[in-house]
Amino acid sequence: PPEEGGPPAAAAAVPAAAVVTAPLVTTTLAPAATLAPTTLVPTSTTTARPATTATLPSIFEHWASGSEWLPRIAAVQGDCVLEAEDVPLNPGGGFASKLQLVAAKAMKALKKGQAFRLVGHFAGYTAIKPCEQVLGATVYKKKGSYACFFKPERDCEEGQGKGEASDQEASKAARTRFQSLSKAEEAALYHALEAYLFRLNDDTIEQFRARQTRVGFDENRNLPLAGIHARRGDKVVDAYNRYYTSKEYAQAIFTWAKQASQCSGHDALCTVYVASDSAVVLGEIKGYLEPVSAGTCRFRVIGNDRSVTQTAMDTHQFDHVDEIQGMAGKVQLMKGEEAKEATIDILFDIFMLSRANFFVGTLTSQIGRIAAGLKNAVNYAPAAGSPPVALDYTNWRSVEGMGGGDGIPTPLAEKWVPQPKNDFSLDDASPAAAAALGTGADADAVAAIRAVQADCGRAVEDVDISTPAGAEFAELIRQAAWRATGALRKGKRVSFRGHFGGYSKSNVCKDTVGKDVFDSQGSFACYFLPESPCQADAQRFAAASASASAAPPGAAAGPGHPGPGAGA
Repeated sequence: PPEEGGPPAAAAAVPAAAVVTAPLVTTTLAPAATLAPTTLVPTSTTTARPATTATLPSIFEHWASGSEWLPRIAAVQGDCVLEAEDVPLNPGGGFASKLQLVAAKAMKALKKGQAFRLVGHFAGYTAIKPCEQVLGATVYKKKGSYACFFKPERDCEEGQGKGEASDQEASKAARTRFQSLSKAEEAALYHALEAYLFRLNDDTIEQFRARQTRVGFDENRNLPLAGIHARRGDKVVDAYNRYYTSKEYAQAIFTWAKQASQCSGHDALCTVYVASDSAVVLGEIKGYLEPVSAGTCRFRVIGNDRSVTQTAMDTHQFDHVDEIQGMAGKVQLMKGEEAKEATIDILFDIFMLSRANFFVGTLTSQIGRIAAGLKNAVNYAPAAGSPPVALDYTNWRSVEGMGGGDGIPTPLAEKWVPQPKNDFSLDDASPAAAAALGTGADADAVAAIRAVQADCGRAVEDVDISTPAGAEFAELIRQAAWRATGALRKGKRVSFRGHFGGYSKSNVCKDTVGKDVFDSQGSFACYFLPESPCQADAQRFAAASASASAAPPGAAAGPGHPGPGAGA
C-alpha cells in the first residue's frame, strides 16, 4: 500500500535468531579465463533482424568474463555435430520463473552430454505479433520466439558439417567436465546458464540504452550503484511472505552505504536503481534517501516511472473484485507492442540489478534471484561487490524446497545474506528525514485532541458513526472524522455513537465490547481504542484497556490518557 500522505509504517523487527552480521564488501575476484565475444555470441543465419551500426556500450562487452563455465557451455552449444535436446520455454509463472526452469532443463541436457535447443514461446511475453515480425513467420512458428530478445542459443542444427577439430576437442572436454560436478559446481554451472541465456540481441541492447537515458543512468561515470527490487501488486498479499515497507528497503541501502568501501574516504554520489512493479515505490525511496547522507555517500534515486508494467499494476488493469492478477497474468492479457514493452521492462530491471555493487530484494521473487545469479556468473563489479540482502532471508528453506524438485539450486548458492544488524538508523540521519517520517507539526494536533478527549469536565457532543447508511467502511470513518472535527472546533469532547453498518453491527463486536455498551453506545471500540477515558465511556475504556494490556509497549492506554491514536 502507498505510504505517501502520512508517516510510513514502522519497519517490523527481524527476529534475533535471524540476524546475521555478514561482511558487506567482498574481496576482489580473480578474473577467470575470458572468452572472446565472437565465440560466445554466435550470429544467427536464420533470424532476420535489422542491422545496427551503434557501438555497444562497455557494459555489454565483457559478458563472458568472470566464469569458467560460460566458455564450456559455448563450446557444447557450438558443436554442430552434437545432438541437441529440445527445451520448452513455456512452463513456469512469470518471465523470471520461466527462465529459471529453462536453465534447469538446459543443465540436465548438458549433463547428459547433449546440447540444448530452445523451442516454443515464453507464453505472452514473446508469443506476440511484434516477435513474429522481428523473427519472421517461419522461424517464429518452427523454432519459437526466444531470439526475439536474446542471442540465439545455437547458430546451427546438429549434423551441419564436421566442425573444426579444436572445437570438437573443446566440446568433448566440456561434456566430460559436466559429468562430474559437485553441488557447488552445479550451482555455478546453473548461474552461468542463466547468463548464457540472458545474452541480449542488438535490438534489446538498443532498448536498454534508451531506458538508461530515460531513467538518467550514466554508466561512464563509474559511480557506486545500489539496487532495490520491491514487489507490490499481488505480492502485497503473498501467502509465502509478508509485506515489506519502502522504509525497510531504504534502511538496508543506508546501512550498506555507511560501511561500504565505495562510500568512504571521499565525497561519493551513490546511484540507487529502484525496480518495482509500482511507480509509488520510486517516490517513497527518494523521500527516504535523497535528503540524507551515509558517511560521505550522497544518494541519487532513479528508476522507471509509470512504465507499462507499473501502470498495469497501479491502475489494477485486468484485476477483478475477487482476484488481483500477478504481473505474469497481466502480461498474458496484454497485446502487441504493449506486451513487448512490458517484457523489456522486466528484462531491464533484471539487468540493472545484476550489475549493481549491492542490491536488496526478497527470495520469493524470481527477478531478484535471476539478478543474483547473473551477478555471480558475470561479476559486473569485480572491484567491490557486496552480497545481495534478502529481507525475507528466513524463508530460504521454503524457497529452496519450491525450486529443488525442478533442479533449481538453493538460493544460498546465489550468496544472499540477511540484513545486517542495524547500527545506523535512517530515522536519525538528518532533520529533513525526521520531518519526512511524521514527527512534524501534526504531532501538536494529535496532542491537542488527546488533551480535549481526556478532559472529563468538558461538554460532550455525540458523533454518529453510522451515516451515510450503506457507505463503505472507509467512507464512514471519513464522515465521522469530519463531524468530530466540528465538535472539537466548538471546544467539545467527542463521543462516538452507533455502528459502522454491518462492519461492526455484529455478534462478534457485541461480544467484544459487551452487550450493554453495544446496545446503549455502539461498537466503535470493537476495532479501535476508545476515543475517551472519561465517565461516559468508562466501561468501554476499561474493557479495551484490559484487552490491550497484552499488546506491545505503547499500544495500551493508561489512566487519564487515551493512548496512541485514540480519537485521532
